[in-house]
Amino acid sequence: MFVGYRYFETFAPDAVQFPFGFGLSYTTFGHSGVTFQAGDVVRVAVDVTNSGARASRQVVQLYVAAPDGALAKPARALVG
Repeated sequence: MFVGYRYFETFAPDAVQFPFGFGLSYTTFGHSGVTFQAGDVVRVAVDVTNSGARASRQVVQLYVAAPDGALAKPARALVG
């Protein structure tokens, strides 16, 4: 049995249903410059720009998908 965001993702496993802070912002943001480096350590970077009229901040989230093993795993897990 999954709880929290893992439970809600079972309704539509191909899309995040309720991202962190869903519906709480009074402004808009743009995302660009996404880079990805994989090795012993995985590094992901993104530029976030406030494109709205109000001052605000945004949290960037990183989700990963892992193959099922002996036990079921969520379609994606929040890792950063």
